[in-house]
Amino acid sequence: MGFSIREAILDDAAPISELINLCVVNKWTTLCPVTVEEEVKYIEELGDREVVFVATVDDVFAGFASISQV
Repeated sequence: MGFSIREAILDDAAPISELINLCVVNKWTTLCPVTVEEEVKYIEELGDREVVFVATVDDVFAGFASISQV
């Protein structure tokens, strides 16, 4: 089983859709079994963040972690 964490640095004005697109384009998430709607809601609940870490297990989406802006 391979576990990895990828880092996505977003500017202050970057929309949530930009993060989702970044994840999909880079295949950091398969959006399965998480639906797009669930993923959007989860990312929105993270609030304003400067750095978002995308975790995958065997190239399947495993979750997000983030660091708050200072």
